[in-house]
Parts: sequence; C-alpha cells; structure tokens
Amino acid sequence: MNADSKDKSDSWKFIKFVTSKKQSQQYSTTASVLPSRKSVAKAMGLNDDKDMAPFVEAANYATPWIAGVNLDTIQVRYENIIPSAFQGKISLKDALTQATESANKDIDKQK
Repeated sequence: MNADSKDKSDSWKFIKFVTSKKQSQQYSTTASVLPSRKSVAKAMGLNDDKDMAPFVEAANYATPWIAGVNLDTIQVRYENIIPSAFQGKISLKDALTQATESANKDIDKQK
C-alpha cells in the first residue's frame, strides 16, 4: 500500500483479499504456478501429486536464480507478458517474442 493512499481501509481489504488462502489457490490453479503458502499447496494436494511433489519439496532448499546484471530485467519482461498468454489474450509464441524483444531493448539501453 502506498504510504500516501487516501483510503487505507479499502487498500487493506484488497491486500487481505489478494493474499488470502482462497485467492492464492485460485491464482496458483489459474496461472499453473506453485502457491506461495505451504498450507495452500497442502490443501491443493500438491504434496501428494507425483508430478508436483518434487517441486513443492524443492521449495525447502531452493534459492533465487536472479543474479547478474540482466536477469532481473529479463524476469520482469516475462512476468509482465506471460499472464496474458495464460489468459488466452495472446499466443504463447507471441508472448515469448514480445518479452524477449522488450528485454533485449532494455538490456541494449544499459550498455
């Protein structure tokens, strides 16, 4: 929440909503990602899913892959466009192309 928010009450309601267990499960299911809450992964049965269990377990020892000068730029560009592909608003191929071109432009500007 922005410190200068004029309606902090509504901001808190929104924050509580998007960080709730129900919303986390809905987002994880829709976006095909692991939930950020262990309790949600358990509720979704991911711990017992033969395909997903190794990924859930890996969260116990995983480390962020972001390192170096350009990886953050690349990650942000892909994070910005991939949800549109998941929602069917753009093809995955077009999303990947746009993210790559955008990241490369930003990286070239940094040189």
